[in-house]
Amino acid sequence: MKKIIVAVMMAVAALNAAGQNVSGENADTTQTKRKGYSRIDIAAGGGLQSLQYNPANGDQTPGAGWNAEVGYKYFFKNGVGIGAGIGVAYYTAQSKYTKMDAMAMYDSENSMNYEMRTYYNGVKEKQGMYQIEVPIGAYYKTADKKGWAFQCGGGFKFGFPVSGKYEYTDGTIETTAYYDATGVEYKNLPQHGLLSKNADGESDVDFSAFNVGLFVDLGATYKLTDMLGLYMGGYANFGFIDIGGDKEKGVYRGILGTDGRGSVNTLSAGVKIGLNINVE
Repeated sequence: MKKIIVAVMMAVAALNAAGQNVSGENADTTQTKRKGYSRIDIAAGGGLQSLQYNPANGDQTPGAGWNAEVGYKYFFKNGVGIGAGIGVAYYTAQSKYTKMDAMAMYDSENSMNYEMRTYYNGVKEKQGMYQIEVPIGAYYKTADKKGWAFQCGGGFKFGFPVSGKYEYTDGTIETTAYYDATGVEYKNLPQHGLLSKNADGESDVDFSAFNVGLFVDLGATYKLTDMLGLYMGGYANFGFIDIGGDKEKGVYRGILGTDGRGSVNTLSAGVKIGLNINVE
């Protein structure tokens, strides 16, 4: 986390130095003369914030979430700007599936191989993930007209998943033991761990440590004072790296931790509102 913050601070310092060199003038916080200036943005939003994947034995439903961000931008005299920031976002998804996992086992007491089977019948599972995000991009902002200005931007967004959980509620989970030598599948033996129970519980989900995606912002600013402005707009992001954790056949660690979930990507689109603070 400290390395991320240091990297962002270094990027902000570099952007500020580049902006000052190109503009060759002092910042004009009124922006009426279209001189170069620096700006700090604070924003929060929400909407579609989904973990996208394709389970082999069920359906996936995109989820909603939220995000918050603090950023720095430098705008040149012609309205073109560059910026970087740091924030946190919460992504969710839900799936419902029916499947069977099997794992080879050995019965030392009877000297026989058998297959431990787990049946998931109509299980509904919810997943959630927190991610630290670092956007770096280019922007364009028109001159103020009656207090309003149009703004758009886009670039790369680097993500660092920090924690995730899954929770299942509906459906049943049944464990059995199948002995191939005898052709018998044993069940309803609680003393041996072979039983059927309602799906209920939660646990952690593993994600990879790094994510990269593209983002687009589109909105408008309204000038409240020479120093302070209000921002309202929409956003869209897509992560193109598979952030799913290790998959292990026969071991249940949530649908995102099994071998039948495909790649896991982040997808978001929504609205956000914030404050812009013009600085020298």
